[in-house]
Amino acid sequence: MQLHEEELQARKERVQRGEVTLGKEVVKERRVIEVPVSYEEVFVERERAEGRIPATDAEIGEGEFRVTLSADEISVEKRTVVREKVGLGKRQVTETQHIEGDVRRETARIERQGADTGAAEPPRAPDGT
Repeated sequence: MQLHEEELQARKERVQRGEVTLGKEVVKERRVIEVPVSYEEVFVERERAEGRIPATDAEIGEGEFRVTLSADEISVEKRTVVREKVGLGKRQVTETQHIEGDVRRETARIERQGADTGAAEPPRAPDGT
């Protein structure tokens, strides 16, 4: 007589597990930069004349004297630069999973009839088989 048993046997099949999409979006933020600027300012310089020299061609009257002032004026430009490069990659990861299942097996059953059949029963394993 042959005794049979079931075994667990694992099969693997490649299936799609998920999907990752890499995208980009625009985020607006306020930036502040410091720019040194220069400008001219006017001041009045007075000096007392010494010796009271006569002015020969001078006439008394109203007049003006103009001084042109200049300053740095800031203009802002934007330029696009590459800040970072981002990409996606895949790598193979292998792990061990424990799979459980119930299996069946056949065991021998010996029946005795009568007082002495002369057959000896084989020793049983600790699990009763």
